[in-house]
Amino acid sequence: MIEVALTLALVAARTPPPGCYLQVIPDYVFGVIYRPVLRPSPDCPADVSLRVRKTSTTSRKRDGAPYQPIIPDGSAKYGGAYSWTLGKFGSTIPASALWTLYSWRWQYEPIPGTNIWRYGWQP
Repeated sequence: MIEVALTLALVAARTPPPGCYLQVIPDYVFGVIYRPVLRPSPDCPADVSLRVRKTSTTSRKRDGAPYQPIIPDGSAKYGGAYSWTLGKFGSTIPASALWTLYSWRWQYEPIPGTNIWRYGWQP
């Protein structure tokens, strides 16, 4: 019940301001894989949520590949979702999806609904 309320609150949140971005901070690192802490930047207001996803850096459409892998991909495995929401107080990202190969990067959509994605900031 709490998860449903949190999800609805995150989806209903407003558009991020210009200085709001995704922070990707590697927490656990094991060889070629890491588990990041994902959070909105300190400039993001508490009621703003970001749409986030993972994308491959080795197979990119702009480099001529026919397909660029993206997670979540809209399949039944991800409940038909093409992105997750992330806010100051929670997210809809499954814990298992946080584990990330170094050949993948986290992205966020600065203006919801535009389908223009930016890479998250990593230290």
